[in-house]
Amino acid sequence: MKPFILKPAVLAAIIFSGIFIFANSVNAQLNFPKFKSRDVKPANPAVIRFVQITDSNIKEYDKLPVMLLDSAVKDINTKIKPDFVVHTGNIVEMDLPDQTKNSYYLFKDIMSKLEKPWFTCIGNTDVYSKKDQSTTYDQALKIYSSATEFPEYYSFNCGFVHFIVLDGVKDYPYNQAISEKQFKWLKKDLRRNRKKLTVML
Repeated sequence: MKPFILKPAVLAAIIFSGIFIFANSVNAQLNFPKFKSRDVKPANPAVIRFVQITDSNIKEYDKLPVMLLDSAVKDINTKIKPDFVVHTGNIVEMDLPDQTKNSYYLFKDIMSKLEKPWFTCIGNTDVYSKKDQSTTYDQALKIYSSATEFPEYYSFNCGFVHFIVLDGVKDYPYNQAISEKQFKWLKKDLRRNRKKLTVML
């Protein structure tokens, strides 16, 4: 089955407290052109409902992004009630290593309040900083994976849909293509799940 690449242009945007949240549903009738198992069981097997959050840009010394994300999580729990939530990057505003770690811990503390499973993707502000030119991508990735408990790239299933999370920021801003190692993994993952509708994040 041909993969469906998720882009903001095909999403219905809902704004809660200043943070963009994309509420999505994937219907079984539509025909779209690791770690331990993180598979999600949908409430309705025929329709997959999920929320996409992006650009929370949490900073340990800035209370506003923290308050906004916390408010969004409360709204997701009480108003939307999806099958799962995915944060598609720019989770934190990367700073010096200790400050970045603290920002991730604030993020994780808020996301842990979600009543449904949640997933993360890497964004450019999660691994690159204008303030800290000394931290390498690999060092920043280690901080990200340790704090969020998610790897650089991975996949999971929710009902009839196979979701793939990729990392396209390793060489940001010069080259946003995925690595050769990641591409090889992707081909194997697609082969293993060829009978499912695939969404790439």
